Amino acid sequence: MELALRALVLVSALLCGTSCNSPRRAKASPSSVVVVPLGESRCYLFGASGVEILDARGRHPADVRVPAGAPIAGAVDSGSGWAAVAYPHALAVVNMSEGSVRIVDDVLWEHPPQVLGIGESTIGTLEDDTIALYDALQGKRIRRDDGSTFLNHFGMEELLYVLPLSQDRMLIVAKKSMGLEAPRATVFDVDRKSGVLDGQERPFSSQIHDADACTADGRWLYVAGTHWSQERSLTGGIEQRITAKVLRHDPSTGRNEVFVQEPQRASKDVRVAHVAAGFGLLVMGLEDGRVYVYDVAGSGLPNQVWGPSEVPGLSGIVCVDKDHIALISGADVKLQNVR
Repeated sequence: MELALRALVLVSALLCGTSCNSPRRAKASPSSVVVVPLGESRCYLFGASGVEILDARGRHPADVRVPAGAPIAGAVDSGSGWAAVAYPHALAVVNMSEGSVRIVDDVLWEHPPQVLGIGESTIGTLEDDTIALYDALQGKRIRRDDGSTFLNHFGMEELLYVLPLSQDRMLIVAKKSMGLEAPRATVFDVDRKSGVLDGQERPFSSQIHDADACTADGRWLYVAGTHWSQERSLTGGIEQRITAKVLRHDPSTGRNEVFVQEPQRASKDVRVAHVAAGFGLLVMGLEDGRVYVYDVAGSGLPNQVWGPSEVPGLSGIVCVDKDHIALISGADVKLQNVR
């Protein structure tokens, strides 16, 4: 049965408190490009030298102005049609249905964001010790919270992801190192509307033991990782079982569910490195390069439509449309038809 705890914390305590915990988080993708889908098997590729379009004909330059420097993070909300690409001192905001790009200069990051989440035109960032929300169209910071104090208060160790639901409400995914019997990952539904931090905890309980990757598709939040268990074998010995999982969180009800389960060989060191969602697709990529693609457009269980296929040097995945994904390996990007 799902555990739900409510905690009220004064905003001043969150902003000003001290902590001995460090808000460690998943490393940013080593990809040197940020992919933004445009529909109909087309996407923008944002790189250090400018923007290209990738389509069935290959890569060719796009007439799009971009800020100086290389992009450092990107996020896509396929539900609203907005995407954002963060640069050292600016934002590129993309209306995906039109293909238009708006550059917002002089964005005052606390630190360059390692993780970016987007909900419509609001972006959430993890910037070293800072959790922040920004109005993407203006580049204006709306809220700033101390990540170390947040972790300390809720007894967690590492921030993984932040997803804005509005300019007052966000989902924060955090985890901690514990024994197999205890929850390691939790979604916090944080509401700042009243001037008091209202944190609704939604632990994943024993459904997942190590959360590593998160994404959203405009409606659902997805958290991917691994689950370990031990079972007695036919010979009487104890065998370790490892399962790669994707859990789905519904912000409207606060409910979690196990959405994808892929048993793995116990002899392998299994880690979910990437998860992507959008346009009715859900994609899970393991650290060894194996990729699984599911059709999640219906109301039932996900239907695997492609994979597992191994992609050498996999460093990122983006859902491009209902039939295509982009597989990123450093500066190399491949459009893959999954139907």
